[in-house]
Amino acid sequence: MALSAPIAFAGAVTVNAGSLVLGSGSSGVGGVTVANGATFAASSGATATTFTTPSLALGSAGSTLGFELAAASNPVVPLLAVTQANGLTLGGGSHTIALASTGALGVGRFTIVDYAGTGISSGFTLAPLPQRLTGSLVYDTTATTIDLDITGVDTLRWKGGSSTTWDTGAAVDVGGTFDWVLASTGTTVTNFYTGDQVGFDDSAAGGTVSIVGTVAPGAIAATNAALDYTLGGPGSIAGSGVLTKTGTGRMTLLVRSEEHTSELQSRQYLV
Repeated sequence: MALSAPIAFAGAVTVNAGSLVLGSGSSGVGGVTVANGATFAASSGATATTFTTPSLALGSAGSTLGFELAAASNPVVPLLAVTQANGLTLGGGSHTIALASTGALGVGRFTIVDYAGTGISSGFTLAPLPQRLTGSLVYDTTATTIDLDITGVDTLRWKGGSSTTWDTGAAVDVGGTFDWVLASTGTTVTNFYTGDQVGFDDSAAGGTVSIVGTVAPGAIAATNAALDYTLGGPGSIAGSGVLTKTGTGRMTLLVRSEEHTSELQSRQYLV
């Protein structure tokens, strides 16, 4: 169950099974209990906000805390605040923190959980990060926070060697068309997966790109100077990622915007 709008009520929330997603920015919730094997998640829009609760009790055999982001940069506020002293109880279990993002996270450290009371130094495992990010959890017992420290992010660069199709795979390196390379190597071929940050420069085999289905990049950076691009096809671009155009080359967008709320930035040439 997902309730995307912020909520404000004083009742307790119990997740006995499955997953419950609530919109961040909610306040007044009278405590959250998450049973063994269940998931509680806070979802933010284009601007990250804080889900606030006086207490959060997790199962003795392990629960999952999820955070769904769509911002174009790292959050500057805690994603979850537990305000009551020692209100965050782990129940002796080994729990999971899982992050999902359709925006554009970058290298840096931000707070996942802000709590009050005695410092917590263990108890969570970080699920594999999205968008080809690498990082780790940091337990700050002085500030009483659990932070995520992103230490690396790999982006994609359009290659277009095998076709002109931009589509979406089922997972990283699973399904879809392998018309991209990792920017870190310049040669490792891969597919596009939702939330990937993508770039278009002068190194591609050609500038014609046909979008099939709905693609939702975390960010688009067009740095082309000598190679002009035309993005068309039957598909559409969705999400809240920022499109930045630099370089003197031309980029033409002939696709539908599927509730796309990205910021458009252009330097040296008008998109």
